[in-house]
Amino acid sequence: METRGIHSNSPATQWKEGMVSGNGLLGVIVYGDALKDTFIYQNTKFNVPNDGVRQAPDVSGVLKEVRDLTLSGDGNLAALKSSAAASAWLRQHTGDQEANWDIVHTYSFHPGYKASLDLTSSGSITQYDRWTNFETGEIGVEWQDDQGAWIRKTFVSRTDNVIVTFMEKPTGAAAFDASIGIDVESMPNFAKSKITAKKEVALDGDYLALKGKYAPYPHSPLKNGGYAGVTKILTDGSKQVKDGIVTITGATQLVMLTVLDRLEDNFELTDPAIVNQLLEELNAVVSKYTTNGSFDYTAMLSSHAAIHGEMMNRVSLHLESGPNERSLTSEQLIALQNENNKELNQTLVEKMFDSGRYAYISSSGYNPPRLMGLWTGEFMPEWSGDFTTDANVNLQIAGGNIGNTPEAMESFINLIMRHMDDWELNAERILGIRNAILAPPRTDGDGDPLTHFSITDGFPGQYWISGASWLLLPFYEYYLTFGNQAVPNGKGEKEPILDILYRTLTKLGNFYEGFLTEDYVDEQGKYIIVPTYSPENRPANRSSTLQPNSTMDIASARDALLMLIEVSKTVDPACDVSKWQRLLDRLPHYRYNPDESIQEWAMEGIEDNNFHRHISHLYPAWPSLESNSTENPKLKRGIIQALDNRIQNGDESAVHGLVHKGLVEARVHRGEGVYESLLPLFTESYIFSGLMMSHNDHFSSVYCTDGPITIPAVLMEALAYSDANSIVFLPALPAAFAKGEIKGLRARNRTTIATLRWDISNRTIHAVLRSDIDQQIRISSLFGIGEIQASGTSVSIVPDKANTRLLSLQAHQDASILITWPVLQVQG
Repeated sequence: METRGIHSNSPATQWKEGMVSGNGLLGVIVYGDALKDTFIYQNTKFNVPNDGVRQAPDVSGVLKEVRDLTLSGDGNLAALKSSAAASAWLRQHTGDQEANWDIVHTYSFHPGYKASLDLTSSGSITQYDRWTNFETGEIGVEWQDDQGAWIRKTFVSRTDNVIVTFMEKPTGAAAFDASIGIDVESMPNFAKSKITAKKEVALDGDYLALKGKYAPYPHSPLKNGGYAGVTKILTDGSKQVKDGIVTITGATQLVMLTVLDRLEDNFELTDPAIVNQLLEELNAVVSKYTTNGSFDYTAMLSSHAAIHGEMMNRVSLHLESGPNERSLTSEQLIALQNENNKELNQTLVEKMFDSGRYAYISSSGYNPPRLMGLWTGEFMPEWSGDFTTDANVNLQIAGGNIGNTPEAMESFINLIMRHMDDWELNAERILGIRNAILAPPRTDGDGDPLTHFSITDGFPGQYWISGASWLLLPFYEYYLTFGNQAVPNGKGEKEPILDILYRTLTKLGNFYEGFLTEDYVDEQGKYIIVPTYSPENRPANRSSTLQPNSTMDIASARDALLMLIEVSKTVDPACDVSKWQRLLDRLPHYRYNPDESIQEWAMEGIEDNNFHRHISHLYPAWPSLESNSTENPKLKRGIIQALDNRIQNGDESAVHGLVHKGLVEARVHRGEGVYESLLPLFTESYIFSGLMMSHNDHFSSVYCTDGPITIPAVLMEALAYSDANSIVFLPALPAAFAKGEIKGLRARNRTTIATLRWDISNRTIHAVLRSDIDQQIRISSLFGIGEIQASGTSVSIVPDKANTRLLSLQAHQDASILITWPVLQVQG
């Protein structure tokens, strides 16, 4: 078993315990046992439509009433005014005079189908083991019986875009018998999807196919659409077909090749075109890798693994592992962790770091990870298995740039850019602002109309205005991290990231220019931002979620305008940014409570409600770089106190709340806060044996990758903070992680932290930096800098910064730094 991987000697009895593989478009879950495995096939594009209207309603005419009511403290009535306007628009749009607005949910992610592989028993089974190799992307099952040692392997190819399963008989053993069938109608919640399915099996057993036609909802762009998948069977055994099952006898080798796709229009269950197309793709793969009548699995794996493995191995983490713990099964590691719920098992932390990185890479390609990554074994999952943009997808991509995966980040850029036209229509329809953008709080990958808002103020998503800034910030960080690379523009082409940023941020600037008006100004001449929404909270002394001046909206507006000014100056040094600067200067100040905590709403008389899982008001710490990149100790103190004030409700154990808290703790340099944020995720029954996680503790909710994919981001932020000009080593190192090493991080200044090794007992940090360009970078350590030895770079003292040094880095040359800090540690 490879070190970077996991294994289990217990069969998986449910799909959530299964092992997973993916190439960013197609995915597979494998669960079962030696003689009966189930393969659940996925395509990230697959969405179950619903009967909702897929356009933002025009409610712009009531904006002034909504603003005035919100400002007067009656956000409930403001929301009702907005939904009444949405109902009026809906009746006009549909011609149904009885229609009333209600929240329009996103389309629901769904699996393609499942295939079952049954083998004939050859005696008692011993030494069963199932595993995932994170470096190759393979899922394996091994066992022994009377015929010898068996192995079955599965992966999803990046180079050939197919899912392959391969097995052959043990050396010296007789042939084996097997049967293969496919099914979808028995899968959980299939009936609720209203998909009409049809199975097809070739008479000679060459393939099994499944087609699913979506319900013909009149407003759905998929009303004439559907999907299909084909599993092709290669074997030297004899094949027979009976009752839709392919039975194989006398085989020495078995290969299953699967591909899935969808048609958005002109799909018919009786039309063989899509199945024929998929068969052509599979036959091309067969031809490519077949030599002398034998399928060359090794060659197929090699071309894929070269790409996947290189991405996976760019970054690695090593902590102090217990003796022989890295070879333990997942169940054994989880059991070790459960024996001591006061301390993190560092081997399990390493494994979760690798598992999260693996899941992120494997589910990033056409889209970034969904709520469930790329994998589901059920139809109609909670939260539609979609992309929730007010926390979840933002968390899952938090480690994409610093984790040195620009290809995976491009999948996020692609998702956002595909639907920029919807963002423009949202701004016009909801707020009456043209040539501007307004992002929705949820998206499904098929469009971004802002329709996810309720009749009341329970979820007023139409007035959540932070989305565009938050979703474009990773674009800007991509630019800082990797330079002006060409990235997807959402139209099937690539453009320099700066061009995309300049265009989209200008439209975001137009939004603020239209939204911030002289009608709503405070006594200091600062704009009052109204209405605003701090997901998904409401003040302790008010009944509505709609309020003025949410801190999140102030911080995101500040970020948006700063990014716009910086990008504009970079693209055209002579451009006039004065109007953007004026808007920036008139944003409201943050407000602070008597205990110095930053308030969630920067308005007098509005009280914080700390019994909530969301910490949106801590936006200046994360995702923004504001609290670290500006000299504002009051802001940092305010965020720390607000963190301490926030109390998780007993029934609110959402994994995203804990990893979000961990990221903020890292940004405010509290290693023990990072540790305390991670500890419940490891000790309160979130982790399945395949090292994916549940959305809530004690496996009480939907399968969810928020946790595993974000845990690496939390750890990376704790080990190295960076911005455009600086790198901070070990800003939030938990005391328990006294010795370790991380390799391959990227800093937000086009520098690779090739190595970062620390040893608290010896008071040393050793770092190797490699810059893409000639530049000067400030480095610092919160442990202090007593002595510093360097090679490959010059080192200068920074006036008034005892724990900071200035390095002169040369492009593509390693700079090695050894820091020894004083016996008396210096913080700050």
